[in-house]
Amino acid sequence: MVRVEDLRKIHLMKDMPQELQAKVASEAQLNIYSAGTVLFRLNENIEYFYMVLMGQVALQVELQPELTVILTSVNSGYAFGVSSLVSGARAASTAICKETCELISLPVDKLTQMFEEDKRLGFEFMYRLAKLFQQIMANRTRMIMRALDQHPETMDRLGDLGHLAPVL
Repeated sequence: MVRVEDLRKIHLMKDMPQELQAKVASEAQLNIYSAGTVLFRLNENIEYFYMVLMGQVALQVELQPELTVILTSVNSGYAFGVSSLVSGARAASTAICKETCELISLPVDKLTQMFEEDKRLGFEFMYRLAKLFQQIMANRTRMIMRALDQHPETMDRLGDLGHLAPVL
């Protein structure tokens, strides 16, 4: 169980009605991970939805053995593992702790059960996730474009970048 006060530090949860925060808190777990811990890998099933209470998690893709692109860095107050909520979807990146992290995790099977039992919770959560997803995609696009601007010779080596877009 996680304290409601901790959930309020997460942007996704901070203005959610208190009774819904309490439901989420009752099923969430707080874990501490050391730097270098891999939470999930590209193309794996994701079993948890994560919220970063403290620390930084990189979502990255290895394009070639010597070329890894950090798609985004998830900092304190933000969430990741959104694809865990889409049935059959697999991780679009590898998640690795860049420093010691305190992460709030929710098992996706329990979270989806909670959504089915409380439609208001499902709506509130998914509405906020849609806004988060919009921000993630904007950040990812900016980072890729910045990297390609700084290293135009890389574009020739990469080929088609279509595989970086998540499948929904």
